[in-house]
Amino acid sequence: MATGHARRLPQLLARIVTGGLMLAIAGCAASGNTSAAPGASTTPSANAATPTTIPHPIAAFTCDAGSLPVRPATTRKSCSVGTQFGVEALRATYATTAGEQPSVDESALITSGWQIATAAGGESINTSQGYGVYLYQSAWFVFEWIGNSGNLQLTVQTSVPPGATPIACGKTPPVGSGRLKGIVLPDGAFMFSILGNSASFAPVCIDDVQRFYEALLPAAGWHIDQPFGNASYAPGMTQVKWVVISRTGAKATITITGYPGTQTLILITADG
Repeated sequence: MATGHARRLPQLLARIVTGGLMLAIAGCAASGNTSAAPGASTTPSANAATPTTIPHPIAAFTCDAGSLPVRPATTRKSCSVGTQFGVEALRATYATTAGEQPSVDESALITSGWQIATAAGGESINTSQGYGVYLYQSAWFVFEWIGNSGNLQLTVQTSVPPGATPIACGKTPPVGSGRLKGIVLPDGAFMFSILGNSASFAPVCIDDVQRFYEALLPAAGWHIDQPFGNASYAPGMTQVKWVVISRTGAKATITITGYPGTQTLILITADG
């Protein structure tokens, strides 16, 4: 989907906050074409009929063979489970074997009830780089790839809390202790890395994260140059919203994405 020269690929997360690319990402989510990596899968449609709350439980992923939805499984290089910021998460890496490209079976994720939050990718003649983020109630699944046609590395990060349940909505969270690009995060939010850039998940509904920042930013001296977009959405479809803010010469864009009842992905890009 999103393509560009290799020298611009480190700016992938920065470009995701622009309006045009957000519309492109929404289109990818609707069509299921979420990634541009060699060997990446093509996903079925995630349409408005997708229920907000999946009625069946979801199993946690493990390091056991065949647990993670990755093809081919024989290329796995490492897998471990650890706790960071109070969240237990699994991290696994895969690499090219015999000319095959490891890729995530996104169709299997969607069939299990996972919903895509965002995706982006870039290619040049020699390199490929990109990522995808899936959500399921309080669980999350992130994958990223980097490399070229002969040497591609795939990394998977995922966390499925025991008895994963929908995130309760309708309550504005207090301010947490974490900071992303110098901007505070909701209470309970934790940081992780996508392609070497910091991002955050907050255990709060997307509409509540919006209200959190709408109240917090002016009180902290930030001017809202461009307010969050319309909060309307089709049931079962991802919401992507962003706000542009400035303060004493500094400018930033906060992008939030998620579904009602899921964690909210927070990306912050400092402009200028």
